[in-house]
Amino acid sequence: GIDVSKALGMLQDRYVCLGITCEEVGLPDFIAEASRPTCVNPPENILIVGYNGTSDMLLDTALTDLDVRAIGTLVEMEANNAAMDIYKWGRYSKDDDISFGYSTIKDLTTDLYSNDQNFVSKDYITKYGDNFQDEIIINAIQGTGDFESVSPRSRRVATEAA
Repeated sequence: GIDVSKALGMLQDRYVCLGITCEEVGLPDFIAEASRPTCVNPPENILIVGYNGTSDMLLDTALTDLDVRAIGTLVEMEANNAAMDIYKWGRYSKDDDISFGYSTIKDLTTDLYSNDQNFVSKDYITKYGDNFQDEIIINAIQGTGDFESVSPRSRRVATEAA
C-alpha cells in the first residue's frame, strides 16, 4: 500500500516550491498523530554549491519558476491572452519592494538591460535593440513574428527558455 506519512513528508519538503509554509497548511487529521511527519520550513540561510542564499531568495526563485511554467502551459493550451497577463502582471512571484505585490517576468527581462555586468545582454542590445528579449517572448506567447507558423508546443519551449 501507499505510505501516506512518507508521501506527506515528501510533499512538505516541496512547500517552498509551492510558495506555502507548514504553518499555512497545518497538520492533517487523517494521519494518526504518532505517524505524522514533522513539517520543517527551510532554514534561513541556504548553502548551494558555495552560494550563500536565504530561504526568501529560494522562495522568490521558486515562485518566478512557477510563473514561467504557468506561461508555458497556457501557451501550449493556446490560452495566449492568459499567458500574456501572467507575463505582464505576474501570478505567483512577489516583490516586497512593489506595493501591489508582484514582480513579473516582463520586469525581469527589463532588468537585464540595466545590468552593466551582463555582457551577453549588452551584445544582443547592440545587435537587436533594447526590446529584443521582450519581443521574442511576446511573439512566442502570441504566435506572431518568427513564431507565426510554429506549433504551440514549440512556442512553449521557446517561452520557457527565454
